[in-house]
Amino acid sequence: MDQSNVVALADDLSGAVEVAAALAGLGGPSPRAAQVLLHAWPAGEPARAPAAGDLAHPVTVADLSTRPMAPAAAVARLKSVLPRARALAGRDGRVFKKIDSMWRGNTLAEVNALAAAGPVVLAPALPAQRRPVVDGVLLGVSDGAPDPAGRTDLGALLGRSATVVGLGAVRGDGGMLDRAIAAALETGSIPLIDGASDQDLDRVALVLAHRPELTAIGTGGLAAAIGRQAVWPAALTAGAGTGQLLSLAARPLAVIVGSIEPAARRQLKALQAASRREPALARNLHIITSPTPRRHSPDSGGWTATLATRLLTQCPQADLVATGGATARAVLDALDVDTLYPLAEPQPGAVVSLAPDGRLVVTRPGSYGEPDSLITLVNCLRQLRKA
Repeated sequence: MDQSNVVALADDLSGAVEVAAALAGLGGPSPRAAQVLLHAWPAGEPARAPAAGDLAHPVTVADLSTRPMAPAAAVARLKSVLPRARALAGRDGRVFKKIDSMWRGNTLAEVNALAAAGPVVLAPALPAQRRPVVDGVLLGVSDGAPDPAGRTDLGALLGRSATVVGLGAVRGDGGMLDRAIAAALETGSIPLIDGASDQDLDRVALVLAHRPELTAIGTGGLAAAIGRQAVWPAALTAGAGTGQLLSLAARPLAVIVGSIEPAARRQLKALQAASRREPALARNLHIITSPTPRRHSPDSGGWTATLATRLLTQCPQADLVATGGATARAVLDALDVDTLYPLAEPQPGAVVSLAPDGRLVVTRPGSYGEPDSLITLVNCLRQLRKA
């Protein structure tokens, strides 16, 4: 995929930024420039071939915000943008669909819609978060999995439309994986590829590198593997063209927690406790959160909009740390931010981006991170402002 565009589609903002960082290789030695579009391709805008300016950001990710939609609406939105994504990627480029690693939202409906539109390869493992796929079964999903042991049988979920490609084929020699994928595609089914390590996903990405006509479907794990295969000129490194936007002047810092994920709530409690103990941490820090999950769901009753209103009232110029894709999207919409430029990934899934108004924005899925994650991210942003 040398010097070819990669265009990815995501169902929420934190996932969009996560996959942009992964495809751009922000954690590697030669990160590429990427952009995340919050309002990409409105209805009625025609597909077009890539323009010269598009190559300034060889990785483009569109947040479609389809996760909370009804399945039919999500599929319609996805189908409407797919021709535009393919046109922007170009003949030799890659279209990537980022899915939720726990199969929340409309993942199943969107996978089936993509498969109906053309050949796809599905590699849904996320080894970095201890969510492997073995024999077509997703493991390690403790929150919300239909099986008490944390197993989700993706092969059964997809039914006859999928053919499981096991670890034996993934790790086999002599083109075994390539042949297994081709055999599944010849029958019109979705190759559902096992993965228990990043090396397994690297093998999948190596096959995909020679098959740009296939739409790749996966989590941030597959996106990172694809990013490790791609090479672009040094002129297209991460942050290219954004230096003039970044002012080193100090800003207030707002941490916004709207996610109801247990991990996010534990991190919030740890940050609140630390800010009470440490005056330096609490200085110019605003913690904005929704009621506890027992009382309200942050995604109902307009709570995401309420969080955005609180930010605009308390600290409209602040740098941001936002957990949960719906929360981050509501806040950035309220601030009229339509594009993010990923710069760094200090924690898995936690990405520091630059907004066009010069503020730094950290987004991260609510289910990610250790208990001290928010404390670490606050300190990270403050160090960036001092650099």
